[in-house]
Amino acid sequence: MSESELITLFGQTNGTNTTGTVSLNSDILYQSVNAIVIPQGMKAKIYVTEISGAAVSFTVNYSTNILATSPTLVSVASYNLASAGQLMLDIRRPIILRSRTGQEGFNITWSQSTAAVSNITIVVEFTPDY
Repeated sequence: MSESELITLFGQTNGTNTTGTVSLNSDILYQSVNAIVIPQGMKAKIYVTEISGAAVSFTVNYSTNILATSPTLVSVASYNLASAGQLMLDIRRPIILRSRTGQEGFNITWSQSTAAVSNITIVVEFTPDY
């Protein structure tokens, strides 16, 4: 991995449930994933750039062992789209998550009062943690 690597990830709610975990996709992934593992010795700078569709609340969750069968998740940020539409977010202040063992990672969950399709786009920058 180079000094810094940027990855755009996108996902959406499934339109049938009012809560769940976002399946993330990217041009560099072979299939969608429910969590992103941060490589050992790296940090992930997460920029949530856009939320669109129906009203929704997206939450970024961190775990020190995202690979566990039932990882312990800590909510680190929440983003709300109060009504149907599009929300473009200021990306000057990222969420920064570090990995010391290579098992740390994050996922994104959603919550809606009425099941509908909503979208999220994030940019993750992986950099060495020194």
